[in-house]
Amino acid sequence: MSDSLWEPALTVRLKRREARRVAGGHPWVFANEIDSVAPVGQVSGLCVLQDDSKRYIGTGYYNKHSLIAVRLLTRDQEDIFDQAFFHERLVLARERRAVCYGKNDAFRWVFGESDGLPGLVAEVYPDLTVIQVTTHGMELLQPLWEPPLRELAGDAPLLFRNDSSARRHEDLSTYVGYPDGPPPAFIEFEEAGAPAVAFPRSGPGTGYYLDQRENRLFARRLSAGADVLDLFSYTGAFGLGCLSAGARRATFVDRSQVALDAAVRAAHRLPGGAATEAVCGEALEYLSSVVKEGRKFDLVIADPSTFISSRKSFASGSRAYLGLFRDAMVATRPGGHAALCSRSYHVKDSDFEDMLEAAAQRSGRAVQYIWRSGAGPDHPRPASMPEAHYLKCAFLRVD
Repeated sequence: MSDSLWEPALTVRLKRREARRVAGGHPWVFANEIDSVAPVGQVSGLCVLQDDSKRYIGTGYYNKHSLIAVRLLTRDQEDIFDQAFFHERLVLARERRAVCYGKNDAFRWVFGESDGLPGLVAEVYPDLTVIQVTTHGMELLQPLWEPPLRELAGDAPLLFRNDSSARRHEDLSTYVGYPDGPPPAFIEFEEAGAPAVAFPRSGPGTGYYLDQRENRLFARRLSAGADVLDLFSYTGAFGLGCLSAGARRATFVDRSQVALDAAVRAAHRLPGGAATEAVCGEALEYLSSVVKEGRKFDLVIADPSTFISSRKSFASGSRAYLGLFRDAMVATRPGGHAALCSRSYHVKDSDFEDMLEAAAQRSGRAVQYIWRSGAGPDHPRPASMPEAHYLKCAFLRVD
């Protein structure tokens, strides 16, 4: 392994009384919390973070162009930033996932701050590792982390999905890269025995919603003989899992015809085939038509992309969630179930419950919580970092 080494060249000092949150474990420093950066005029690089009394807090990287100006890598002043440092972090991240996932499973290997690697995401699929870099600092450090990551990925080629909007907030260009040659347009694999399809080159995020795996497994418990409505279905992961568990029928609704075609193809791989309907269009409009027609489903699943991307959009986004949740409850057959989700970290647990309770009242249905959850164990959340708690999912009985 290379002896390449980077050392902090900057010192970032916080304003008075701004160190408490970071010293308590949060890995971010916001630009308005900084008193000074030395040498003056530097815009980025590895830095030592100090409080206003010059006491050491941690070491990370600084980016003047980002609202999150410092992201901490370590709180140990003796750490040396070389390939061995990143090799250790990557091995530990892999070992943590090995408790829950087998060698043939798809899972998130690295989840940014949760694994001490802010701005780096890595996901493992059969014969492919998908990488996403979202911060300037992690991109600068790529010569240190890419060689050990390649070593640990084995023969799997790498795909860089560096087209996230988060990169623009860091003053980075966006691109999709195939350093080992272009992978297939889509990957067919199995998720706990059910067919699954990812579009790693072009799909949303990194091509598949691995964070919902455990919620999809729970949905299977409610699926025997069920007529399932899978809204915002993408490649149909929820509905395919339900069909594999004995659902009578699944209706997939999504804006992408390509994703819907993949879902239907995957359903046909099930033993004996499966009864499916694919509707290309806006899920909210389709659900509204279902309500007007009085149609009912045994299990209604709604996993939309976030309606609330900032605090400024909270009011309008809340109304959208409320309408979606209400209509989903109305479309559920008495005694059936609804699985309703939010992907916005701006929506707190209490906000999510308020929306669900208001939707239940407006639906005129008697609603019970049967299970509440978030992202799976391959998406661990630091207790000191509430921002990482983005996914909320509620399974409800609707009478």
